[in-house]
Amino acid sequence: MRPFHLNGRLPLAITLATLITLAALTFIVLAQDTYPLTITDVVTTDYEGNTKTSFVKGEVVNVKASVEFPLNYDYSSTLSYLALIRITDPASRMLILSHSTGSISQQETKELGGGGLIPLDAPSGTYEAKVFIWNGWVSVMGENWKSYAAPASTTFSVTAS
Repeated sequence: MRPFHLNGRLPLAITLATLITLAALTFIVLAQDTYPLTITDVVTTDYEGNTKTSFVKGEVVNVKASVEFPLNYDYSSTLSYLALIRITDPASRMLILSHSTGSISQQETKELGGGGLIPLDAPSGTYEAKVFIWNGWVSVMGENWKSYAAPASTTFSVTAS
């Protein structure tokens, strides 16, 4: 069996490998989602707005989040949005879904909120409150639907008493 020799082809092989790597990295960067808005500071509160992370069945849980719209020349100066807050139980079943609509201007930060009553027969355990910001309902926007922010979440506990 004869050994394989590159005989001067090594620079070509390195160049080809470099080009393939750059092409793959470019694809990865282009495939990443970019969003005009950022959701920050997702917290759960009681009905008076005090931060709280442990609730009893039958209590009201509120979720607050901040949304930022940094300066971005790829978007108009104001965006209209649909904000959703979804609360799921320890088995990932949705218990509460609240929504609101609004608009936000570039270089502005807004506070969002929503929530609901934890059912008396809800299971005890760790719950998740997740915030989404979209350009509208999927069923209305159709192929023009898009997310305006990466979802953000927090967890809280629910006990029997």
